[in-house]
Amino acid sequence: MKTLVAYFSLSGVTKKAAERIQSQAGGDLFEIKGEKDYGGYLKAVAIGGKEIATKEKPAVTTHVKNFSSYDRIYIGFPREAVPC
Repeated sequence: MKTLVAYFSLSGVTKKAAERIQSQAGGDLFEIKGEKDYGGYLKAVAIGGKEIATKEKPAVTTHVKNFSSYDRIYIGFPREAVPC
């Protein structure tokens, strides 16, 4: 079974979690990078809140090659990145 652990991290916390998952589950580790610089925590919350309110889908600069070749995919992202 081919595994992918993909993550988007603002402060490094999600990156560390993704690395722990990858070390246990195996597979490939992939960082999702966005076009925007979200800066520190407060800036990221402000920008993310606006994106959620306007239903904006931020562009990414990295892409998984051969995405369909993976059988299991873990996706990690900051909690603030989703509406609560």
